[in-house]
Amino acid sequence: MKIIWKYIFTNVKERKMRTAVMLLSILLSTTLLFVSFSIGASYESAQRKMARGMAGSATLSITLAEGTIRAGILPNSASIRAGVGILEGAALYHENGYYETVDLIAADLTGLNEINPPRLVNGGEITEFTGNQVILPDRFTSKYGIEQGDTITLRIGGQPVSLEVAEIAAYDTVFLRHTRGATALLPVVTLSGLLGQTDGYTKILVEPADGVSTSALKNELTAALPDSQYRVSEVVNEAQIAADARQKSMPFFLISFFSLTMSVFIIYSSYKVITLDRLPVIGTFRSIGATQEAVTRILLLESALYGVMGGVAGIPVGALVLKLILQGMGQSLSQGIEIPVVISPFSMISSFAVALGVSLLSAWLPVKRASRLPVKDVVLGSVEEKHIPRRFIVGAGVLLFAVSLVLPKLASGNMLYLAGGFSLLGLIAAAILIVPLLTNLLSMGLERLYGIFLGNEGRLAARNMRDNKNIAQNITLLFISISAVIAITVVGDFVTTYVSDVFNGAELQGFADGRMEPEFVEQVRGMDGIEKILPIYVYQNQIQANGIILSRLEATDNLEWYSSMLALHYAESNMKEQAISAFTEERAVLLSENCIERIGLAVGDTLTLTNGTENYDYLVAGSFKSRATDVEAIIPASCVVSDFGASI
Repeated sequence: MKIIWKYIFTNVKERKMRTAVMLLSILLSTTLLFVSFSIGASYESAQRKMARGMAGSATLSITLAEGTIRAGILPNSASIRAGVGILEGAALYHENGYYETVDLIAADLTGLNEINPPRLVNGGEITEFTGNQVILPDRFTSKYGIEQGDTITLRIGGQPVSLEVAEIAAYDTVFLRHTRGATALLPVVTLSGLLGQTDGYTKILVEPADGVSTSALKNELTAALPDSQYRVSEVVNEAQIAADARQKSMPFFLISFFSLTMSVFIIYSSYKVITLDRLPVIGTFRSIGATQEAVTRILLLESALYGVMGGVAGIPVGALVLKLILQGMGQSLSQGIEIPVVISPFSMISSFAVALGVSLLSAWLPVKRASRLPVKDVVLGSVEEKHIPRRFIVGAGVLLFAVSLVLPKLASGNMLYLAGGFSLLGLIAAAILIVPLLTNLLSMGLERLYGIFLGNEGRLAARNMRDNKNIAQNITLLFISISAVIAITVVGDFVTTYVSDVFNGAELQGFADGRMEPEFVEQVRGMDGIEKILPIYVYQNQIQANGIILSRLEATDNLEWYSSMLALHYAESNMKEQAISAFTEERAVLLSENCIERIGLAVGDTLTLTNGTENYDYLVAGSFKSRATDVEAIIPASCVVSDFGASI
C-alpha cells in the first residue's frame, strides 16, 4: 500500500499545473458552499436580534384597537414572567438641511430593565431621569457630534421641543433598529405630556415564564382579553425572518451551484487527460495481475486526495470569506450592527462531503472506462474510442446552446431557478462539445498563417493541434476555468449589490417617518434640490384584509411616483398601468406577492378591508415585490381618508 501512496503523491507533484487547477476548483466550490450554508444562519441570527430590538426577551405584544392601553389589563398568571408598557411617539431631527426620523419611546424603567435593560456607554445605570431629558444611542450622537449634557431640538407634533441629553447609550437593546433613523428614550411623564396622552401606553410587551411557549401564552392572553378590543401578536415573525435569510443566501447557493458544475467538468476533463497519460501504467498494473477494481481504486484514491485537500483548505478559507462578507453586510444593511459569524457542524461536514463526493464522482466515469480496457489493447497501444460523427456533435452542441438561451426566458417564479440550473449545465455541455471542433478550425487557419511567417515548422506546429485530444482537453479546461472566473465575478458583483443595497434601482434618496402637517410638507417641497416629495399614510397592524392583519398598509395619491421611488416590480409588465388607472377610478388595492399568496387571492378578486369598525370592498388591482419596502398593501390616499378617517 505504501508503494501505491508513493505513486499517487508522485503523480500529484509532477503535474503541478493540473494539480493547482483541480485543487483551486475544489477549494472554490467548498468555500462558496460553506459560505452559502453559513451566511443564512448568520443573517438569520442578526435579523432575529434586530427584530426583537425594543422587545428584548419579550415575545408578545398587546395593543388596543383604538387609543392607549393600561398596564393593569395584564391578568395575574404564572405563565407571565414580566410585562412592561411602552409609550411611542415620533419626531424629526433637523441639522444642516438634513432631516432624520427619531422614534420616541418611554417606559417604566423598573419594568424595562426586566426585559431589555438599556446599556449606557459609560457602564453606569440610569438615575434621576426626569423632566425634559432624553437618552440617545451613540450611533446618533457620534454622527451629529452630540455630547452628554448638550441640548437638542426635536420637532414633535410640528412643534420644536428642547431636550437635554441625560445619557448616551450603546446601539443595542431598545435602541437597536432594522430601519433607518434613531430611537430616543424619554421619561414616561415627559413623553405623555408632549403627545397629549395623560394615561396609558401604546403597547404592552410580555415575556413568558420559564417553560411556557410563546404560542401557549398567546392563546391564554387571547382568551383572557376581549378579542374585539385587544390584539395579541408575536414580536418576531420567525417565518419572515427565515424567508429573508433564505433570500440573502440564495445568490450564494447559485454561485456555489455554478462553481460545483465547473468543478465537475474540470475534474472530469482532467481525468480524461490523466487516463490517456496513464494508459502505459494501467497496462503495467493489469499485466502483473491487478484487477479492474484495483486499478479503479488506485485512480480514485488520487481523486479523493484532491477532494480531501481542497475540502480541508476550503473550510477555513470559507470562514474568512464569510467574516469579510458579514462585515460588509453589517455596515450597509443594518446601520452598522455586527452580524455574528454562525458556523454549524452541518455546514462544515456538508461542505467537506460535497468536495470529496464531487472529486470521486467526476473522476469515476473516465477512470472506470480506462480500467475496463482489454490488457492486450492497452499494452500494444491499440486503444481506440468509438467515433461519433462530427455533424451529430455540432448539432447537439448548437441545440443545447439554443435551448439553454431560450429556457430561462420561458420560465417564471420558482421555476426560474430550475431553468437557470439546466441552462447553465446546457451551456457548459455545449461548450465542451463545440470547443474541440473550433480548435480544429482554428488550427487550419493558424496553419496558413504560421506557414507565411514561420514556414514549414509553423505549419507542422499548427497541424499538430488538429484532432489532438490532449490539446483539445487542455483548451476546454482553460475555457471552463476562464468562464468560471468571469461568471463568478459578474454574479459576485450582483450579489454585493443585491445584499448590501436594498434600495438599488429605487429613486428614493431619503425619507422621514412621523406625523407631518401639510405646511411642513410644502416647506420641504420648496427646498433646493428636492425633485419629488411624496407624503404617504401608514397603518401598522391596524387594518385587516379578509380577517388577516396586515403588518403594514400604506396609502398614496401618486402610485406612479410611489412605484419608482420604492422600485416596485409588478408581477406582469402591463400591471402597473392597470393599477394606476384603477387607483383613480375605484377602491383598489395592490398586494405584495407574499401577501396575496398568504390571503389566497388573485388579481381581479375582491378584498374586504376593515379597521375594526368599518368594512369596505377593494378590487385587487395587482401584485408586486420590492426589496426597498416591507409594505403588504397599498391603497389610494383618498380611500384611506374617506373610509378609515385619516386626517389630511
